[in-house]
Amino acid sequence: MSHSVQFGDSDDPDLPDREIGAAQQLLGPLAHPGKLFRPYAGGGVLSRRVFSTPAIDYLCRHRYTCVLWSAIPHDWDEPDRWVRRCLDQISDQQWSLVVIHDLPTGAMKHLPELLDRLDTLGVEVVQEFPHTCMPIRDGVLTGDLTAVTTN
Repeated sequence: MSHSVQFGDSDDPDLPDREIGAAQQLLGPLAHPGKLFRPYAGGGVLSRRVFSTPAIDYLCRHRYTCVLWSAIPHDWDEPDRWVRRCLDQISDQQWSLVVIHDLPTGAMKHLPELLDRLDTLGVEVVQEFPHTCMPIRDGVLTGDLTAVTTN
């Protein structure tokens, strides 16, 4: 519910239900049938603090699809400079899953600039997630989460 807790920082076994389950319950009938979850990762850093074993178990037991990312341009803390960072990050990758935030920072006023620049570069923007960014699909563990899970 807060999207501000890294599961690996907590010993509380009920945290996944409070953070993930409560949000899903609040969404109720508005929720898409395919339950998607993107974890909080403190500055976008995919480290061992992102998940705990109880969080992974919760996602699997409740048939979530977990979506991770390959580019995070820090739009929330540099709202006027994130577009350049985003373009730099995606230029080194065959494909990118970019996380940007719809927060009241003013960053979204630069979204048309990003889309225009991507179009000029011939980048195709799609709504599909690359399989390598979904280590859990419909509750089935399909990727290695060792690097992002506290033991």
